[in-house]
Amino acid sequence: MGHNGTSCEYKPEAAAVFVEKVVNITEGDEAAMMEAVGNAGPVSVSFEVVPAFRFYKNGTFTSNKCRKGADTLNHAVLAVGYDTKDDYWIIKNSWGKEWGMDGYFRMGPIGENMCGVSTCSSFPVLADLQPPRARQSIIEKS
Repeated sequence: MGHNGTSCEYKPEAAAVFVEKVVNITEGDEAAMMEAVGNAGPVSVSFEVVPAFRFYKNGTFTSNKCRKGADTLNHAVLAVGYDTKDDYWIIKNSWGKEWGMDGYFRMGPIGENMCGVSTCSSFPVLADLQPPRARQSIIEKS
């Protein structure tokens, strides 16, 4: 059931975008993450949240308590940018605008896989934005 008891139905003609494929970035390759964020757009990343992270307000988050292994990752977020001068990732959290810096935080330094931020990262490659019917028509004409 959908909102207010209405039924939910997938309507391909109403879709705004289609994912063609997902690219997994090599574990620990922060240079590849930078390239992806700079050229492809936001990158999905995971990291280990340690108790101090919950109280983050501003600045660049760094910790010597967090680990980097795939088995310790416990929070998924979105890397949306980076600053090579001050050496940090700009990351959007999912805890609302009241948390951190309007819902964002900085993590660094870049290149150290802080808290496992580059252990498991990926990004979508978007398909042609033609509506499905137009794509189907093109396929049928081929």
